[in-house]
Amino acid sequence: MFGVACKNSVEFYVSSSADAVGLFLVNFQTGHCEHVLSNGSESLKQVHGICSKSDGKVVLVDRGANKVTEFDVVSKQVSNLAGSGHTESRDGCDLTASFSQPTGVCCEKDSHSIFVVDSSSGRFRLITSVQALIKYLQNLWLFLSAFNLTGTKTRLSYDETVTRVQQCYAFHEEASLKVQGIKGSTSQTQGPDGTLSATTLNSVKMILEGLSRLKTKQLNELRQWTQQYGRSVRQNTTRNFSTKDKPGTLPLNLYESAPPEQHSVDFDVLLNEDIPAQ
Repeated sequence: MFGVACKNSVEFYVSSSADAVGLFLVNFQTGHCEHVLSNGSESLKQVHGICSKSDGKVVLVDRGANKVTEFDVVSKQVSNLAGSGHTESRDGCDLTASFSQPTGVCCEKDSHSIFVVDSSSGRFRLITSVQALIKYLQNLWLFLSAFNLTGTKTRLSYDETVTRVQQCYAFHEEASLKVQGIKGSTSQTQGPDGTLSATTLNSVKMILEGLSRLKTKQLNELRQWTQQYGRSVRQNTTRNFSTKDKPGTLPLNLYESAPPEQHSVDFDVLLNEDIPAQ
């Protein structure tokens, strides 16, 4: 047996990777044991680690299929969460990501994030939703579009510009406060915390405050200057002289690191090894 996951206060799931075994539901009080899923079936090749989600569903590591699946205890259906079935350690979406030897699994409380141990590659993998990233990019677009930096020719009014910058700042400020709550700290958050750095957030605040102080006369003077001299010229940055403007080079996040060397773990041999006497 490799996995144990609680369903409620009196029931728990147990997984076994042995042939013709699989997933069981055991009742503490009655001692009743129900065979829920069988190894070697169409929906489950060889189960290893398991964990329960907050919605009651059970996450299964199908070591035989190199996939992570989800068992719906109501409909009794198994659906794929991640894994192409190929034996390799590769990131991607639910159908393109691959595992070399998935074994252990755990779920983050009150979250859709799932952590998977990929034994032969020595990696700790994360399965999570991209909704937070989509929301972040939407707010980044709001900020860029406020200053007509998105490539569109739509000209916004002063009030619309202020509103978009306000929405962007409010989003990132709320994200920083949430992270502070999770950490139990009042110190400013930084990039490694998953938020904008405190310096960048303060810069957005300064831009917002500057826009809010502009008077009608100053706005007219700025518009007149633009009509007379044209748009401002962007200043060169360090990246302009490194990778950005050099042909044949790409930003670092576009390069893929070499896959790790794989060393499969034989659990049958591992479990049968004699434990040396102390």
